[in-house]
Amino acid sequence: MKAAKVKASSPMSGFSEGGALRNRALGRKMGQLRFVSFRGDARLRRPHILHFRTLKRRDGSAMSDTGSDTKRKTKTKLKLAKPRLYKVILVNDDFTPREFVLVILKAVFRMSEEQCYSVMMTAHQKGKCVVAVYSRDIAETKAKEAIDLAKQAGFPLMFVTEPED
Repeated sequence: MKAAKVKASSPMSGFSEGGALRNRALGRKMGQLRFVSFRGDARLRRPHILHFRTLKRRDGSAMSDTGSDTKRKTKTKLKLAKPRLYKVILVNDDFTPREFVLVILKAVFRMSEEQCYSVMMTAHQKGKCVVAVYSRDIAETKAKEAIDLAKQAGFPLMFVTEPED
């Protein structure tokens, strides 16, 4: 398929080879011209757009040089807030054996032996200790699971959840 050559005999023919004729053939007016150059093989004649400009109408709306209407719109992005975190707190009691507390901390909260011992001793000395921090659903689920395991074994071990500051 060969492109037919057209002689440029218009006053706009000085922009690029055939550019003005192409703009006129596409129905563009003088203010809507696109200046094009060609890349690649000269036989393929692929236009490469060098410049777009936006024209203003009398009513203030914008029209791009491709002919489509555009209006400037302000876009508002909703920023999602991070979920509020909750602390799972181990409350000390005088009835639950230390070994059982270690087993619960290992099973429910997946802690190592050293971490379990440290948390248990802090709760024993200070009255309560933060075990872990999770989102609300996970924190409440883990606290309830630990309390249920303690109740099954017959111990009054307590875990509470509080929002983190």
